[in-house]
Amino acid sequence: MSNPTSTELHPPPVNRARSVAAAVLSLVPAGVIAWSAQAWDDRLPDPLPTHWRALATPDGFGSYAGTWRTLLIVALIGACFGIAAAALAWLNPLLQRSTAALGAALAFGALGVWLATAQAAWGRADAAGAPLGWAVVLPVLGVAVGLVGALLVVGRRPHTVHTVPVAAGSSSGLVLAPGERAMWAHRTFMAWPLVVAGALAAGGVVVWFTADAVPALVLAVAAVTAAVLAWAQVTVDARGLRIGLGPWAWTVKNVPLAAIASASAQPIEASDWGGWGYRVLPGRSAVVLRSGPAIVLELADGRRFAVTVDDPETPVALLDALRVRAAG
Repeated sequence: MSNPTSTELHPPPVNRARSVAAAVLSLVPAGVIAWSAQAWDDRLPDPLPTHWRALATPDGFGSYAGTWRTLLIVALIGACFGIAAAALAWLNPLLQRSTAALGAALAFGALGVWLATAQAAWGRADAAGAPLGWAVVLPVLGVAVGLVGALLVVGRRPHTVHTVPVAAGSSSGLVLAPGERAMWAHRTFMAWPLVVAGALAAGGVVVWFTADAVPALVLAVAAVTAAVLAWAQVTVDARGLRIGLGPWAWTVKNVPLAAIASASAQPIEASDWGGWGYRVLPGRSAVVLRSGPAIVLELADGRRFAVTVDDPETPVALLDALRVRAAG
């Protein structure tokens, strides 16, 4: 069994050129919208179509100026995220990547909506007969281009991990001296939630243009929820076990050390725990990203909790050592 480690995370030197490039990339859609709105004002009707029935017949309209200015504001908000990402490069590389991707997706998504609207109404004197058709894919394509472009420009800059072994020798394989600090942390990324999120977002765009805003917003919330499940961070230290989800590792579960009766490493099946994601069943709950190795906790109140991780033996041994030391 490998020993748990006291872990410190140190980001590598910042690549200034990449950080500036990420900020510039997020500004491109706003520039394109502002320029094209001035250049195309004699090619597009006023008002413009903003909503379609079955992708064919416009049934909602907005003024030319109001439409492009609204989308310009959305693109500028995305650009603000991109500029913030450049600043975050000096603090947290993971947060930089996530913020850059969010900003670029928002900005390029707004550009996609503008291009779809312009394509549908191009060269028409009256927008009443302007079908949307295939142009519905442009906002989805814009979001995808923004995400991929931002991640490629920013690059992959994982933290450098420095570890200090914890002494071994107890019956559980580990012993911690009084006052000795030890921590284990593991971050998992899964691609399938992002695929699901992309499908939901694409459906939301189609519904937004062709149906009603309420179901579109429901699909958008579902897309964000699915995307959050792509990242999971599990941390074990003297406070207990904590789980954070999403690119910023928002804490969704905190199990204090005193609430843990026992810990074990077991393989689990997603179907036995209600499927993938954060599952809550009678008497037990789990964060399941896949079937396979997991930390399984028996809690003092009789309930169980599980979370799938690689190498669960290491955090389980550390939890045992921490509990033994806490009990004196």
